[in-house]
Amino acid sequence: MVLVLLVLAPFCRADDKYSKTDAQNWHLDPAGQVELRVRYGDVHILPTQNSQISLTYTMHSKHSDFIHKVEPRFEVQGSKATLAIKSPRNGSVDVDLKVPVQTDIYLRLSAGDVTIGPIEGNKDVETHAGDIEVDVARAESYGPVDASTHAGDVAGPFGRPHGWIGKSLKYRGAGPYRLHAHTFAGDIRFHGPDTPEGVHASQRTDDFESSLKGILDQYSTAFSRKNADQIANLYAEDALYMGSTGKVEGRTSIRESLAKEFADGSDRVLSINSLKSDHAGEMGYDYGTYKAGSPTDAEAGKYMLVLKKLQGNWLIVMASATPSAQ
Repeated sequence: MVLVLLVLAPFCRADDKYSKTDAQNWHLDPAGQVELRVRYGDVHILPTQNSQISLTYTMHSKHSDFIHKVEPRFEVQGSKATLAIKSPRNGSVDVDLKVPVQTDIYLRLSAGDVTIGPIEGNKDVETHAGDIEVDVARAESYGPVDASTHAGDVAGPFGRPHGWIGKSLKYRGAGPYRLHAHTFAGDIRFHGPDTPEGVHASQRTDDFESSLKGILDQYSTAFSRKNADQIANLYAEDALYMGSTGKVEGRTSIRESLAKEFADGSDRVLSINSLKSDHAGEMGYDYGTYKAGSPTDAEAGKYMLVLKKLQGNWLIVMASATPSAQ
């Protein structure tokens, strides 16, 4: 247990002073593979109904130099994505990853909890210290299943585990996918469709507020990088944008409008201050204040977003930006 506590100590965040969120997304060919490596932090992986990978990661530390020492390394080509976030020991990086619903997952985490939603494909997941929760959706879709922990429990629809302090489970089904999960210290739970806590866990990691935060973080990050494609992918296909330059209809037109804005070569910044948000069913809204433009001459004003959950993903269906009176 002393060893476990030493492993967990670097990513305790009770009084973290420094925090920063970054985001990025890419296209992935159908039936792809995603390999993710993170040192310390919690990882949540959820499915989407489109062909985009969306990665949002938040860096936490009590040390001012931690964020500058984090080294993200992302390689995405065709149907293979290799995502690695290298970081020092004096902080943590929490990751929210959305992948196409049919994707193979390979995850290695030094310490932290893992939650994986109902994604079809092979899963190979290991963490040294932390819980692993996987929504298996259809247990019959799996062939070989193995799970083990040296200090913890194993539970799921694949039979009874063996062991005392540490548990292990082996199962052989007729499905096409392989499922492997291992943690040195922690519990492993496989949730089927009839497991109430499994459904609750998936909903908890995909609620409106966390999705909205990811959208706002991605928007501001992509704006500073002048990435018109990444911003456009946050909008629904038939979305409407209204700003100081007029009305723009449709995702394609929004992308083209942003590309023209970014073409002048000047630096861009965007800060978003959300003041109020709420949702009911598959519709939600958010409004607040913003500053956007060049660092020396940023436009300030108020914004309003209307969002809708489409095929499992919250997307912007209407956005307005109203500059403040000078």
